[in-house]
Amino acid sequence: MKIDLIICTHNPRWDYLVWTLDSISQQQPAYGTELEKYLVDNNSPLECSAKLQTLCLERGFRYLFEKEQGLVHARICGLRNTSGEVIVWVDDDTVLAPNFLSEVARIAQEKPFLGVWGGNVVLELEKSVPDYIRPHLVLLTENHVEVEEWSNYRHCMPVAGAGMCTRRVVGDRYVANYHSSPLRKLLGRSANNLFSGEDWDFCQTAPEIGLGVGRMPNLSLTHLIPERRTTEAYLLKIAEGHKFSVQIVLAIRGFPLVDDRLDRKILELRLRQLVKPSFAKRVLLSELRGLQIGARFLKASKVSLI
Repeated sequence: MKIDLIICTHNPRWDYLVWTLDSISQQQPAYGTELEKYLVDNNSPLECSAKLQTLCLERGFRYLFEKEQGLVHARICGLRNTSGEVIVWVDDDTVLAPNFLSEVARIAQEKPFLGVWGGNVVLELEKSVPDYIRPHLVLLTENHVEVEEWSNYRHCMPVAGAGMCTRRVVGDRYVANYHSSPLRKLLGRSANNLFSGEDWDFCQTAPEIGLGVGRMPNLSLTHLIPERRTTEAYLLKIAEGHKFSVQIVLAIRGFPLVDDRLDRKILELRLRQLVKPSFAKRVLLSELRGLQIGARFLKASKVSLI
């Protein structure tokens, strides 16, 4: 079985990327597994791109370049230029557990009914955060899997994009879907926004072709989180972007949108915030705004909601 490991990156933090590559070099893939490694440079600055090309030569990675910025576009580039039966998506700021790739191979062989799977994502913070911030770090894809679970329900919950594993047949279908809907180009983070939704959309591709989505407790990685991503401002922005993206995915998938008639609820929450302010209320306000903006954007664009 051939596994393609793909890192998508844009102007990465260098020490984090090196830790990621070190964790990959320490992997012991299962017997009979062929591993090929790729790095997709998503239009990094010229000097950074040159360093990435050199690093790829030193580390045994194939270098790919995608000019159109955004994670969705980088993933499409990776899918178009690889051929393995299984694709492992690794973020440029993650440290894989030593048995990560051997577990990927085991799951792929033992559970042919799965099209997408992932596992535990443990956050390693560059700087500790106050207690009131901690519950909201789930916005950074923190994920704890205690028992094995899977589903082929078409509205299934996503696995984390960091360390997400996909079969080639799901990737091929995702590429076809990408060309069928211009809205998909809005999904995923880029240098200019904190949208998401691309992982959920990718996961929902598996049930389209009769495969399931699984969360596996023996599959683990550590997500390195810089200080700037644990600020109030960043978390509020990502909360709004996430809910905006939820509306986009619902529209793409033909599900009813979350009702955008939220003015009264937003007003009530703002009044409660005046009486007893909290960061949790601010996060909820950001999420409600994201839902409202997403629905109104789609209606203004005259996109079919059914």
